[in-house]
Amino acid sequence: MSRLELLEKLLEKATPGEWHTVDAPWLPSNCQTYIVAGNGDPHCSKFVCDMEEFGEDEGERDGWADAELIVAMKNALPELIAATRERDDLKLESLLTVANKVCKELPQGCILSLCMENGAAWVDLANCGYHVELPDSADRNLYEQIQDGLDAAIADQEKKA
Repeated sequence: MSRLELLEKLLEKATPGEWHTVDAPWLPSNCQTYIVAGNGDPHCSKFVCDMEEFGEDEGERDGWADAELIVAMKNALPELIAATRERDDLKLESLLTVANKVCKELPQGCILSLCMENGAAWVDLANCGYHVELPDSADRNLYEQIQDGLDAAIADQEKKA
């Protein structure tokens, strides 16, 4: 399961609604904040959790800052998940667009391969069974390497003509 899928499952299981920290005038004196779901008024919202400090780390953390962060992350999570999904869809669409372009323009008999292994990816080009040298790609992204491979295949084909 990806981190995104885990976040989606956790969000689905979490108390629904927008979350708020409870502050004055509803917060008892000398009390850490707590988190509610609903409209922010603890009298008509659902209790989620408190940020009381107990144990050895008492005084070493800021329950108010923690609560604000938790609330902000939970409330932003649906938009962040949607934006991430949209970005991933665009990346896939972009890769498909590049692949379709290469398939249309790659000269007959040329094979442009996208190679991947753990920690690395590169483009390899063969033309009618022999290897075609590509430019150094250490500082090039995969889209640029694919374009370099297509350009090299077309140039190699033109040399043969």
